[in-house]
Amino acid sequence: TLSAMNLGIAPVISLPVSATVATSLQTMRDHNISAIPLVDDTGDIKLVTSASDLWEIFTDSAPRESIHEELSTYINNPHAKAAKPLTCTAETLFLDALATMLNNKVHRLFVVKPGTQQLSSVVTLVDMLSALVAYDEN
Repeated sequence: TLSAMNLGIAPVISLPVSATVATSLQTMRDHNISAIPLVDDTGDIKLVTSASDLWEIFTDSAPRESIHEELSTYINNPHAKAAKPLTCTAETLFLDALATMLNNKVHRLFVVKPGTQQLSSVVTLVDMLSALVAYDEN
């Protein structure tokens, strides 16, 4: 499982669905991350957006002041790729998580509490590959 390999246990940076584009970009920059999950008031993960998603919005000739609008404004934008994130639990089998990433061409899975959409962590493709290397060395 992911937890047995010490994956998907670190806290994850998230923002409320009401966050602005500027806040999202600043948070990604401050934490050196390329995507951020958006959660509702109960902590349920609703969407994930990435720097490249936001870039596409603003290369579509959006006015500069739109950077201060809520991300929710752009969720239905036909160019926005913000979508329901792929999730797993800490008890997901390593190979199942890796297959999900590869089959869906994503770089991360968000770890939720079993039976809920309560965000608890994130596991990235780099995390998975690093774990494989570490496992092979042992």
